[in-house]
Amino acid sequence: MKKIGGNIRAIIQIKETKRNDLGETVTEFKYFKTITGYLDYISGESTFAVYNAKLQDTTHIFICDYEELPEENNICLEIDGKIYEVKLVDVPMGINHHMEIYLHYVGE
Repeated sequence: MKKIGGNIRAIIQIKETKRNDLGETVTEFKYFKTITGYLDYISGESTFAVYNAKLQDTTHIFICDYEELPEENNICLEIDGKIYEVKLVDVPMGINHHMEIYLHYVGE
């Protein structure tokens, strides 16, 4: 099968929670892998978002070749120094050809 390729590199980071010396929970993100794909802006107001609450606050979509990823609740993407929370990882039709990663822009 032909690969998608892409023009944007995204760094996948895994969320880790630890306890500091005071016993407080501290969240850190650690490098997992870099993937290449295409980033597109979409509005959270898109018509299909009405049907899926997870997608209602989606701001962007990242389309890339299929990769094995950790659970979507534990990852974020860093693209060009900007952080995006992963809302949903969709593998259309389950054929492991490409992925659509729905994102919410968090900040820099």
